[in-house]
Amino acid sequence: MIEFGQFSLDNGLKVVVAENKRAPLVAFDLMYHVGSKNEDWGKTGFAHLFEHLMFEGSRHAPGKLFDELLQNAGGENNAYTSEDLTNYYEILPSHEIELAFWLESDRMRFLNISQDTFLNQRDVVIEERRQRVDNQPYGTAMEKLASLVYTQHPYRWPVIGYVDHLMDSTLEDVSQFYHRFYSPDNATLVLSGDISLGLAKEYSEKYFGEFKPSGPVDRKFQFDGKLTEERRETVFDSVQLPAFFMGFPTVSETDPDYFALDLLADILSNGKSSRFYQDLVYSNGLAQSVSAFQEQNEHPGIFGLYGIAKPGISLKNLEDRAFAHIEAIAEKGVSEAELEKVKNLSVSSVISRLQGVANSADFISRYAGLYQNPDFVNQLIPLLEKVTVNDIQRVASTYFSKSGRAVLHYLPKQNA
Repeated sequence: MIEFGQFSLDNGLKVVVAENKRAPLVAFDLMYHVGSKNEDWGKTGFAHLFEHLMFEGSRHAPGKLFDELLQNAGGENNAYTSEDLTNYYEILPSHEIELAFWLESDRMRFLNISQDTFLNQRDVVIEERRQRVDNQPYGTAMEKLASLVYTQHPYRWPVIGYVDHLMDSTLEDVSQFYHRFYSPDNATLVLSGDISLGLAKEYSEKYFGEFKPSGPVDRKFQFDGKLTEERRETVFDSVQLPAFFMGFPTVSETDPDYFALDLLADILSNGKSSRFYQDLVYSNGLAQSVSAFQEQNEHPGIFGLYGIAKPGISLKNLEDRAFAHIEAIAEKGVSEAELEKVKNLSVSSVISRLQGVANSADFISRYAGLYQNPDFVNQLIPLLEKVTVNDIQRVASTYFSKSGRAVLHYLPKQNA
């Protein structure tokens, strides 16, 4: 059980403090409630691009001085962007934590964005996309699958964006994005480690208290419902083996069914005793690899299946055999032993994520920033343990049908 202290500044900045003195370290985790879903079509990739720009220096810490000051103080820092949020964090010795307040407040208010830094980082992101997505086997699969599942919601485009959108972007576009979303009332600060609530209040007021809010963010989105027909697409790409990717629209991470769906994915594919491995990989040798997952999103996400066929194996046969496992669970359920195994793995994962100041700060910031409920981390294990075999069978019956799915086939180009 993690205990919290929390408060808000007059400008809307939310601050959560999880004090523990096990080590003289503090994680400073500043989460902005902006991700790729807050972009507009035609301007995708801005949230991730902006993460890069945040490391180009601010007025009082220009260039690489941000990193140098942290390194000289014995600290480290990084960031990441998702569909729902952008997270910046530092880990410092507790006696140096004021440095993080100063550096992050300077970036929030006085970021240096010039035409040169903008063009430089835009090129970096485009190259990153080429290396990690376009030139990787099956690298575009998840974004193509999302664009089949979603036709309205902005989860239909990838966090990294599209090259033509990035090339069309301007310095003015980026500046507008900064002033719209990078403000105290759209941010949550989580401090985990050797820091008191009193000191957190003092430094928060000192470094962020005078900043002005930007006003409410429009969070109205068009949502897609269940698919009413099967959607299929075949992609011929530079891959050695055929693969299928299958997606079903399901629920958000705070929906009561989320945990049952997440555990269902583990029953199907987590470990060598899982149903997929035992049947499709070990016993019958149909798949090179096969997996299932439930996306963790603020808005309804995708339950996905994917498999890479072994040479000479029919991809349609592999696809059908994988889906048949869900149908079997919908009809006959799972055993108590199967469910208990994956529950234990999930509980261990939660406990692991709550260990250490950096992991716990990141974990807490998600629920504090997206839902104003940091205590949700303390509810995760009870919610997992509450799932029954009947819940697993029910969600398998509720969310999956052949007429309500999107399916991609990736085939080697020579088959075209």
